[in-house]
Amino acid sequence: MNGVDPGGGVPLDLASLFCSWGHKIGLATLQRLLYPLATLCGFIYPASGKNAEIPCTYNGDEETRKGRRGKRGMPAADRPIRDMCRDPMVKPASLFPDARTLKNIVEATPMQLTRKILLSTLAGAVAFCAQAQAREFRSADVQPEDYPTVKAQKFMSDELGKLTNGKYSIKVFHSGQLGSEKDTIEQLKLGAIDFLRVNTGALNEVCKATILPVLPFVFKSVDQMHHVVDGPIGEAILKECEPQGMVGLAYYDSGARSFYTKKPIKTLADLKGLKIRVQQTDLWVAVMKALGINATPMPYGEVFTGLKTGLIDGAENNWPSYQSTHHYEVAKYYTLTEHSMAPEVLLMSKRVWDTLSPDDQKAIRQAAKDSVPYMRKLWQEMEVTSRAEVEKAGVTVQEIDKAPFQAAVKPVYDQFVTDPKLKSLLEQMQATN
Repeated sequence: MNGVDPGGGVPLDLASLFCSWGHKIGLATLQRLLYPLATLCGFIYPASGKNAEIPCTYNGDEETRKGRRGKRGMPAADRPIRDMCRDPMVKPASLFPDARTLKNIVEATPMQLTRKILLSTLAGAVAFCAQAQAREFRSADVQPEDYPTVKAQKFMSDELGKLTNGKYSIKVFHSGQLGSEKDTIEQLKLGAIDFLRVNTGALNEVCKATILPVLPFVFKSVDQMHHVVDGPIGEAILKECEPQGMVGLAYYDSGARSFYTKKPIKTLADLKGLKIRVQQTDLWVAVMKALGINATPMPYGEVFTGLKTGLIDGAENNWPSYQSTHHYEVAKYYTLTEHSMAPEVLLMSKRVWDTLSPDDQKAIRQAAKDSVPYMRKLWQEMEVTSRAEVEKAGVTVQEIDKAPFQAAVKPVYDQFVTDPKLKSLLEQMQATN
């Protein structure tokens, strides 16, 4: 569309002037003053020079009127603009012109028409101001609408609206509406979506530093994990993602993953040779191999059937996932290995981020930060509820000595963390209490 182009076009001086007035007297007041003029003048057409081309549609047949003659034999430039606007056979091609086109129109048309075009342009400028002042970002999440990460992003939208006086909001596309995690990562890098919530494990191939919080037994407890990711180490990990087109804003909880099986697991030896469904990554296949497990990569949606038919002996996940998928009905032994506490991460497209002012960037970071305690509260409540439900259903929960498990997977660290910078960050993580 011709007109003021926020993405890099030449803005109208008059549009800028009226935007400025709008800020002083209030956009609503300015709209009340100018929209009656827009009703009179309506939409106008893009033009270029004295032989301006004006696309119109008559009875569905499109033509281009050149110069001053229209199809009906009357001088097009002299035709009263009110009649043009009210003619149901004429469809508007543009809201208002850009600066260069406006100059050509002024030079090429009679004074009466020029005045009306300018009035319409000013009314269009008001519409542009309103559009520029309010923007709805798009965020993607594969989890359902009532999941803590989705609710947290909606909470962030509310906070962002408060911090920017309604300038920005976020619409969350949940339940994988915009594609899988892999799909949405690519969309984020390209700027096709603005925000993305994804597990750090899904970023490992794109942003190498994100493998650190995914490593097995890298965190001693949930509290220690929070201290790591909420501090300088967590910021350093996210900073490594910026060259890949992603700005990290915050970490959300994803719980602790533990094994659940069809038979009791009390020691490391009990896992030997079992067929356990694992996440479809090289890291987790290597982890299971180090534990003596027969790693069986499998789509998550097939796990229930795999457990029921005996194709696999067990799987691993957090309490809410174990409960919501009904895996507890066919694998009734839950062993608290808590071998992974890989957090979720909230990202913004760097392409979009770079178009924002420092004040807007600050507001987005603050809103994201404010959403973290809210998300974690929801997550903790869900964990308690989920665990209570499966225990009520007869699931046996087994405490174990984690030391043999931790020793068994230590070689995996050397295999997957080879960069000196990442090794230094890993050491800092392990030294954090």
